[in-house]
Amino acid sequence: MSEERRRKKPIEITLIDILLSGSGSPLIEIQESSGLIIIQSGQRSHSPCVTYDLGTAHYNFNATKYIPEGILDSVRDEIGVGVQTGETEDVGEIRKVFSDMRKRETEWNGSEEDVFVLPIPTRQSIDLLFRAFAGRSGQIAMPLPNWHFWNLDGFANQEYDFAYFEASTEQELVDNFRKIAPKKKIKALVLVDPVNPLLYRISEAAAREIDTIALKYGVEIIIDDVMRGNQPLGQRESLSRWFTMPYVVEGLSKRFGDKPCGYLSYILVPEGNRKVKQSVPRVSPPPFGLARTVENIFIYGEQPALKELERRNDVLDSELGQACPEMRIRRPSPSHMISVLELPRAIHAGELTVFLYDQHPHVLTGSFENYDPEQRVRTSHRHLLRVSTGNMDLDGIRQGTKLLAERIRDYQP
Repeated sequence: MSEERRRKKPIEITLIDILLSGSGSPLIEIQESSGLIIIQSGQRSHSPCVTYDLGTAHYNFNATKYIPEGILDSVRDEIGVGVQTGETEDVGEIRKVFSDMRKRETEWNGSEEDVFVLPIPTRQSIDLLFRAFAGRSGQIAMPLPNWHFWNLDGFANQEYDFAYFEASTEQELVDNFRKIAPKKKIKALVLVDPVNPLLYRISEAAAREIDTIALKYGVEIIIDDVMRGNQPLGQRESLSRWFTMPYVVEGLSKRFGDKPCGYLSYILVPEGNRKVKQSVPRVSPPPFGLARTVENIFIYGEQPALKELERRNDVLDSELGQACPEMRIRRPSPSHMISVLELPRAIHAGELTVFLYDQHPHVLTGSFENYDPEQRVRTSHRHLLRVSTGNMDLDGIRQGTKLLAERIRDYQP
């Protein structure tokens, strides 16, 4: 490699989040320490530049910093001994940590044997459920817009067939699921609460109605508790409590940051279920000391992780409130890393996003077109913009939000 090329290569990139361009080439690299991203051209014509990332729902927080040094040193020593001796963690220990957490935060009171901890991200755990339920012939019912599944290239199995349906309101979610559930190919429904990116909550009445429909037609329910850990302590009940036999998937990256727990997730299966239990692959035993590490992160990292998100959201609200007082900001709780901006009605969020990227590539945001694989953009969504404070430090959010506000003022529809 020449010296010139070596100088141009982005430095200190420790976490890569790839958003695919039309050709499937890498478009973005994230610099984890600051939340800044470097555009690597993709199909765009402008030169690479540094951008403020208000669009990516990663959390650049490290909860291990809040574990007391003496305890952390002890855990490190345990891990070191495990590495030297080849000793691995008792799977039951890590299951117990997640089981205790679930019982502490929700109404679930099942068995540790129904908690499957996997050293893979949440999306791959959901992939296992898709494989178990739908295989190559079934369909997964998928409400839209949906921020989790707009880029289906993230799934290991590319042969899944998704049955998309509109769910812009809770009533649409129920009514349109009722319409497609009788189809024989529909094998499962994926639900997230708060619904993302629209952020409305699913009520008990709606959940129980969906459950009744699913039971009638043999449709499995998959609950992705991906953002549950962003909710304040004491407000972390799961949508799953209103379903008869739900399958729950949850990870830790949105709660505690991408490191060191971003690769860890679990599947909670209904008591006595065998179908999914047989589909969960055998994985290498977790490293010795993992259970104690995660347990201490829960003890010492919960409050700091929430407080940090609240601080970042306060900065976002303050800067946008001063620059664009007519803009409304909504989120499920003060500590939620995702917010929806309601732009002035004259501004089309999708066109604004393209304008930001093409003309003023300083701020990355998410318009709702990105969350509909079939590009069926409803009029009611056109003034909505999705932003995240998870991947930016306070200064980055402050500067990025100022630039966003300036570009909104510059934009003339």
